Amino acid sequence: QYNELITSIKTRVPNASLYVLNLYYPTDGHYKSYRKTIEQWNTLLLDNASNLGYTLINLSSLLVLEDDFAYNIEPSFKGGQKIVDAISNTVIN
Repeated sequence: QYNELITSIKTRVPNASLYVLNLYYPTDGHYKSYRKTIEQWNTLLLDNASNLGYTLINLSSLLVLEDDFAYNIEPSFKGGQKIVDAISNTVIN
């Protein structure tokens, strides 16, 4: 369904630049059971980026330190700044 959504957007707005953010891996051990699912999702996004015509912003490589997170799962101020910088650098370049 996700691929259908991207295709639909590209059909309706063919000149739009699409940016997709993958999922980060929370460092807290409580969320370790989700790692394989997140990995599968991120692989799917990466594999389909060129075919579906979107730019992938790789959050999983940015948010890797414990202090990138608040409450064990949400991006902290530092992690949030990394996300903002990644989006800005990708969209502006």
